[in-house]
Amino acid sequence: MRAFERALRRAGLPLRMTEGYSPRPRISFPVALGVGTEGIDEVMEFDLAEWVPTGEVANRLARELPEGLELVSVELGSPKEHARAAWATYRVEAADGSPMDERMSASALTALMEREAIWVERQRKGRNKRVNIRPFIKKLGLDGNAMVLEVAAGPEGSARPEEILEALGFDATEVRGRFRLTRVHVVLQN
Repeated sequence: MRAFERALRRAGLPLRMTEGYSPRPRISFPVALGVGTEGIDEVMEFDLAEWVPTGEVANRLARELPEGLELVSVELGSPKEHARAAWATYRVEAADGSPMDERMSASALTALMEREAIWVERQRKGRNKRVNIRPFIKKLGLDGNAMVLEVAAGPEGSARPEEILEALGFDATEVRGRFRLTRVHVVLQN
């Protein structure tokens, strides 16, 4: 967030600021990226205080982004609505490049998709809550040595890659170090 805030300021764009004691640029990401998850095709939203053509915004911002961050496109959004994600695609692969575990085989993924419910425990505001994540899993498949999953990512709910791995039989403590999680695409609602 700070990298984009600095790049937007250096680009000299007329950013619209929040109100209050400590005004900040109005910048948001429609879908939060989990800690330790790499993002390849992320969506960021920011408000300008005055009109600047999208081509000029793209040119000015692209010049100021630090190495490793690349601007893919700039699109004009609705001034009355915030962007909302519909779904996201993730790749899950072994961090060390080893072959897929048998728990991630095609038959295991099919069996998981055939289940009516996949219950997980989430903690929210200090309370545990049981959530059925099955309705939020759109697609599971294999691509070489990687599992590819499409999950809902809207305000109705979502399924996290870690939760799907746990449903496949992996222990929560082994998920972070053993797998490389990459969000490769975010699709916005129309």
